Amino acid sequence: MATRSPMPRCSPSTTQEQSKPMTYALKTADNSDLFLQYGQPVFVTDPAAPSEFWPVDDAIPDDHHRTGWALVDGVCTATTTPNVPDRRARLASRIASRRWEVETGGISISGMNVATDDRSKLLLSFAQEKAASDPAYVAEWKAGPGVWVNLNLAQLSGLKDAVFYHVTACFEREKELSAQLAATADADLIAFEETVETFLPKA
Repeated sequence: MATRSPMPRCSPSTTQEQSKPMTYALKTADNSDLFLQYGQPVFVTDPAAPSEFWPVDDAIPDDHHRTGWALVDGVCTATTTPNVPDRRARLASRIASRRWEVETGGISISGMNVATDDRSKLLLSFAQEKAASDPAYVAEWKAGPGVWVNLNLAQLSGLKDAVFYHVTACFEREKELSAQLAATADADLIAFEETVETFLPKA
């Protein structure tokens, strides 16, 4: 590789933080490749002769770390590799948060939307208990904006059971996905993310 001494304002970048504000990398003498010093491109912020420099793309995807630099389509580009432990930890956390999202996201029963957040579950339990102790009680239940339905003991009990089974299914799915994550090969973790986001398979 043909080389030359770096220009006076150039300095080698040794960390991602140092390279972030910089936007150009020095070319080799024949303008065909990256000029390297100590194994790193030489970066500048305001080259006097822009034709002697490559633009820089130092973006690093989530769960990756930089392994080096390469010239890609005329751009000095950071090469990266996945941080597998970080990706596994993030997926494990996402499984739990996705369970909570689905658990509290509501369900539909016979065309009626039923809220499943913690407050709604508590109110439903109170209404069912009241109806169980007072056979004449009928709950005026809000099923949505401007939508009210009258529910007796049998109907309230049915809703309460449906919500219970929904919540149980969500926790069972969280346990199942956690086991699947542990058994998933490193190379398949990216594809597994879609399974986590889908969470509950369609019936």
